[in-house]
Amino acid sequence: DLDRPSLPYKEVPINFTMTPLQKKYIQKEMQKFRYIVDKKAKLFQALSSIIPSAIPINDITPSYTNFLFKTKDKKAALDATIKHPIRLRETWPAFQPYWDSQYSPEIKELKDRYLLVTLAQYLDQELQHKLLNFFDEHKNLFDTAAAV
Repeated sequence: DLDRPSLPYKEVPINFTMTPLQKKYIQKEMQKFRYIVDKKAKLFQALSSIIPSAIPINDITPSYTNFLFKTKDKKAALDATIKHPIRLRETWPAFQPYWDSQYSPEIKELKDRYLLVTLAQYLDQELQHKLLNFFDEHKNLFDTAAAV
């Protein structure tokens, strides 16, 4: 019988009750987490007011990890960051090899036109300001009709 241990088995009671100190620490960390998610949500909304996100926000509560958007010219958008403290990243499938049968028009568009910003890098007020100014000043590089 696979459900029975092969050696003599004695159940040892384990107390999983957290100490008051552990509870206080966890509550504090959860408050910090909520604060960070709220800051990323506000940044996401501010970016969305400039260019549309390619990820629709619906009834679920997202963690707002990345802001994915469509460009008119991906290379020009990446080149524009050279003079700014902004990091735009290519997203899958840009860094993956393909077989011809996998390379559909949708995959090609994702590879050739989409970029993302990792929002956690811009939680500082000054960096947020620089990020929002960058997107506002370079709106012409982004597909503002790309709302999903």
